Amino acid sequence: MYSSASLKSKMAYINDSDEEQEEDEDMLLACILVSEYLEEKEERPKFYVRERIAWEQHIAELTEEGDEAFQRLYRMNYSMFLKLCSII
Repeated sequence: MYSSASLKSKMAYINDSDEEQEEDEDMLLACILVSEYLEEKEERPKFYVRERIAWEQHIAELTEEGDEAFQRLYRMNYSMFLKLCSII
């Protein structure tokens, strides 16, 4: 038979492994939850790097396209755009 001291030390060993197993399970659960979160998380919106417009050339091209080209693109006529620029 086992002595009470021997049983207590064996119980302590069992309890330690149970606690370690619980800690391992908790860590595994945390890793799974983080993994799921990262898979579900939306990516940051992409942004585009654009080249600068050669403004004078751009206006000349719009003028060649017709009177309404600037209006369609910028939703205001060119004279109002110039007025807005002077205010700003």
